[in-house]
Amino acid sequence: MKKQTKAILYTMPAVIFIAGTILLGTFLAILQSFGYFPEINLTKLTLKYYQELFKSPTLVKSLVYSFKTAIISTLLGVGCGLVASYAIVTGPKEHKFIKRMMALPVAIPHIIVVTIVFNLLIRTGFISRLLIGIGLLSSFQDFPNLLLTSSGIGVIVVYFWKAFPYTMMVLYSVLKSIDKRYNYVSRNLGATRLQFFFYVVLPLAKPMLITSALILFAFSFSAYEVPYLLGAIVPKALPVQAYIEYTSPILENRPYAMAINVLMMIITFFLMGVYQFVSTRVERRRYYD
Repeated sequence: MKKQTKAILYTMPAVIFIAGTILLGTFLAILQSFGYFPEINLTKLTLKYYQELFKSPTLVKSLVYSFKTAIISTLLGVGCGLVASYAIVTGPKEHKFIKRMMALPVAIPHIIVVTIVFNLLIRTGFISRLLIGIGLLSSFQDFPNLLLTSSGIGVIVVYFWKAFPYTMMVLYSVLKSIDKRYNYVSRNLGATRLQFFFYVVLPLAKPMLITSALILFAFSFSAYEVPYLLGAIVPKALPVQAYIEYTSPILENRPYAMAINVLMMIITFFLMGVYQFVSTRVERRRYYD
């Protein structure tokens, strides 16, 4: 028996179990979102919960808030990660210490980062005390309120903390594999370093860049613990609202939570489909050109 076939057979039970659990959970969530919850005598499929969800005045605000925090943190993390990884690769000397430090923030759990950001950005935290100590602020009230507000700054900072080094780690290997002869040829043709970055490096790194952005956005958009601890009280992020409805002692609210989860799942899969469609069109055009 070939080694590849053996590997497939050995991993098949785990794959079937994991995939089956995910598919079963998704199927049950979709059923509950349509009102099928026999445990509390709801056995008729209905669009009631989706209709009431979209009629809710807070849904749009929650959706905008979730999109805002996810998009801003993703764009900042991906952009800074790309520039930093490019600077490391093209630098005069690579430092192993820097490469090891890139992986450190990724290994720190979100709850630890939340604690750090909370103690830094709260009005009586480290930064406000430092500013008062050096005379830039006269009291704690002069420090802006950055947490638990609709600005979402605390949530964005936490997600950026994780997105920045993750993008650096992913793009570092991609940029490192780019043939240095591209740089020599572009310089001989009169291209500046900035032109080489935009016309050579960026197109080569674009597939992995978009993939990283989608992964980071999907996580930031659907995770609940960070906006639950640092996010706005009103409007609440969609995952937080779903969590509140799901854990409510009123079991009739459970379908609302599942409807919100299904909505987030549809948005995530839609963005993945758009990326797949655009990347396929680009690859075909490049092939025929």
